[in-house]
Amino acid sequence: KPTVRRWSVAAGMGVVGAVGLLLTADTIVARFNDHGNQASSELREVMKDACREMVRDHPLGIGWNNYALVVNPPYRYAEVYYDWIRGRGMRVDETKANSVVESHYYLLLAETGYPGLAAWLLVIGLAWWRNLRAFLAFGHSFQRSLSLGIAAGCALNYLQSTLERVLTQPRNLMLWLILMGVTGRLEQLRRERRRAAVSQRPSATDTHEPHAMPPP
Repeated sequence: KPTVRRWSVAAGMGVVGAVGLLLTADTIVARFNDHGNQASSELREVMKDACREMVRDHPLGIGWNNYALVVNPPYRYAEVYYDWIRGRGMRVDETKANSVVESHYYLLLAETGYPGLAAWLLVIGLAWWRNLRAFLAFGHSFQRSLSLGIAAGCALNYLQSTLERVLTQPRNLMLWLILMGVTGRLEQLRRERRRAAVSQRPSATDTHEPHAMPPP
């Protein structure tokens, strides 16, 4: 229930966040105006092109953790990088390892193919849906807030994964696995609550008056 104290705390946190944003605004603006961003953006597309080449040749994927291997000589996917480097008027250094694609989804597509990416999307989609369903099932409670928080946090994580390999970092993966465990527990509680509600409903026979016995 909204109270003056809760509104005050929320407003205070908003003010602190706004002040922090103002203090870092110059750095953020400078980052977006950085000329290196254009080259970084182009390189992202080059890495995605390499992924498309890989999955075109190997629909089932090139194998787990093999991306960093096949984008370097003697494999032909290194030429996708080298063509871009030459196009920028730079000299190719084959002794320098090429970068790994930053999009988590493209990395999965290249290494595990279409089935692997589809399975991953199914897993995260099902878990996300379970959190939303738990949010709708639980009333005003801690479980409701928890399920909403996990759903929102995971949604942002999955969105960020289009740009960075968020869940390949051990700490992020560990936290995500913990949240998936919590999601499973919330789903179990939701099912138990639903079964209890169904068992408490009066049956159809209980809603009718018993038939009067005929007189002897």
